[in-house]
Amino acid sequence: MSDLKAVAAEDREPEGTEPNEIGDALARALVELRAIGRDLLALANVGLDKAKLGVRAGAFRLLILTWLALTAAAATIVAAYFVVDGLSRGMGELFGGQIWAGRLVGGSLILLLIGAVALVARARSRRANLERLKKKYREAPR
Repeated sequence: MSDLKAVAAEDREPEGTEPNEIGDALARALVELRAIGRDLLALANVGLDKAKLGVRAGAFRLLILTWLALTAAAATIVAAYFVVDGLSRGMGELFGGQIWAGRLVGGSLILLLIGAVALVARARSRRANLERLKKKYREAPR
């Protein structure tokens, strides 16, 4: 029973304080809480604005990189065309001024080169996959 009296005594207003002082303190605390809430809202808005700027900057960066990649691809294609055209015309001169023959041979050589590169890439990929599988099954628990 004495424990209940101690708890009840703690719940009482502190001595020397009047109900009006407690109400004023609660009102000041409420004003402070509202100010804190406004500050937190302002901070959240700043964070949101910062995120929006980051998204805009990222989108602009992506746009610039895409433009650069397309420009580089176009320049590479044009340069490759000039090389192939020059080789074809040169071979055409070797065939007695027959440009069509030079283009035919040049185009065929380019296709053969592309096919050879594709076959070598396929062989390397298969070899790497087989090595990976060998390693996997050698290390597998039995």
